[in-house]
Amino acid sequence: MTLVYPDTSFLLPLYLPDIHSYIAESQLSRERTLVVTPFQQAEFTNSIWQQVFRRNLSLQQAASVLDQFQKDTDEGVFLFEAQPTDWLESSTSGMRLLTPSLGLRTLDALHITAALALNITNFWSFDHRQRAAASAVGLSTNQME
Repeated sequence: MTLVYPDTSFLLPLYLPDIHSYIAESQLSRERTLVVTPFQQAEFTNSIWQQVFRRNLSLQQAASVLDQFQKDTDEGVFLFEAQPTDWLESSTSGMRLLTPSLGLRTLDALHITAALALNITNFWSFDHRQRAAASAVGLSTNQME
């Protein structure tokens, strides 16, 4: 079983149809397990509520998506892992190394740091800059096609 750390740009198309949905769904298989942490769950949840603010989803639709995400987590579609205790503290050294050359945003750097802290070597994202940063620190990334 291969463990994969998906950032929110990879998780969202699994629940909200967009141009990446087909690719996200096709890259999943029985040999791969997506790891979800409280950090990812919080960002995913906020991203869904942002869709309500942008009037792309109703309150009822957003609640339904979040219920499905929780159901999938409870049923083992994702492997739910606790956030490593030193994760946030170790993120500053990663930011120092990656942000000056790649212009990472804070949450993107935190995702990469979380994957490293969990010893997960596979990082999936649809954000090109984040994928470049993940590759720069030795993480394997998903194919875009």
